Amino acid sequence: MSRLIALFAPACMLGALIIWRVTQPHSLTQWLHHPGLPFTPYVLHGLAFLLAVIFRQSPVAFVALLLAGSTALTAAAFAIEAPEPTQAAVLLSCIALPLNFIGFSMIRERGVISRYGIQSLCVVVLQLILLYVGVFHGADALSGLYSITIIFSRPPAWLTIPEPGYLLLIFATAFLAWRHWNDLGPGVATTTALWAYVAGLNFADPETGEAASLPFLYLFASSSGVFLIYAIVARLWRSAFLDELTQLPGRRSMQHHLDRLDDAFSIAMVDLDHFKRVNDRHGHDAGDQILRMVASRLGAISFGRAYRYGGEEFAVVAPGVRRKELARQMDTVREEIANASFYLRSTARPRSRPKEPSRYRSTMKQIPITISVGVAEPSDEKHGAFEVLQQADKALYRAKRLGRNRVSPLS
Repeated sequence: MSRLIALFAPACMLGALIIWRVTQPHSLTQWLHHPGLPFTPYVLHGLAFLLAVIFRQSPVAFVALLLAGSTALTAAAFAIEAPEPTQAAVLLSCIALPLNFIGFSMIRERGVISRYGIQSLCVVVLQLILLYVGVFHGADALSGLYSITIIFSRPPAWLTIPEPGYLLLIFATAFLAWRHWNDLGPGVATTTALWAYVAGLNFADPETGEAASLPFLYLFASSSGVFLIYAIVARLWRSAFLDELTQLPGRRSMQHHLDRLDDAFSIAMVDLDHFKRVNDRHGHDAGDQILRMVASRLGAISFGRAYRYGGEEFAVVAPGVRRKELARQMDTVREEIANASFYLRSTARPRSRPKEPSRYRSTMKQIPITISVGVAEPSDEKHGAFEVLQQADKALYRAKRLGRNRVSPLS
């Protein structure tokens, strides 16, 4: 439950802010007229840019810079208090931002202070220059495109941004969901930042071009900066607590779990048999495939939580489960892994699933995979979780000595 809350917290916060804006607009008056509000988006986007540079998350740095520049140009357009510049600014922002969020989500992390980073920065600066030219020198032509309709002949009254803008927003949301499917926490936060900024453009009412509605843009642009910072922190958390190869929680996460345990729990230590031999014969790529396969099976258990302990070792922490029951459950897992057919991927195998798998199976080498398991629980002498972990490790080595491919509960 806590992971679900952390996953959808940015979207829930943005939803609450939108509901507040729609149902209680007068309660925001104190915030909207605060003298520091016009500077808040630049401070938060600048902080997001700085954190992204420090922690090597260049895609977030580039979109933060683009959001800050877009805010400045849109604010300058609203200051003219004419509908044409504001409509041009909002139209260009609604088109450029979703496309940039999509584009920067596809680039590899190579740092901001690098040749590739400088190239990306030049692309961002060039776009801001084009936005400036479009807003202040092509507003009359662009404002005519503002009322283009593709689906709705008459858009809802509450929707003030151009139709291509929210269609691109929906497409970008679907693309980012697919792109960040294995990295949902930071992905949801980044997507929410895009939605927050576009919501600010919508609530700023660009059709009138009045500067009085500009604080709504500052408010939602500030929230987009908060969500970008949230995305940076979420990605740092993943790198600290999740194992990148297996996507299981790592050793540090397990230590936090052990600190919260009471007296009723059991721990299982799992080790792959003859894993070094597999690495030596078939290479480390084959070893990584095997680790991911075993991790996917351990991650699917319902009676405990699996962790990547290190190397070819895993740990299963089972709160409220006695030693004998955990040993029985782990023996079932051991049998499933031993009976599974693991085939080493052939270089001739296509990347997508072939229509006739048997055609390629003859060129693939089957590798037998087995695990040894040691199980322990607290006793009268040793109640601490870390002592139980050591006892489970001893039981694991006992299973190794007895011939491997077995479960050894330590009495």
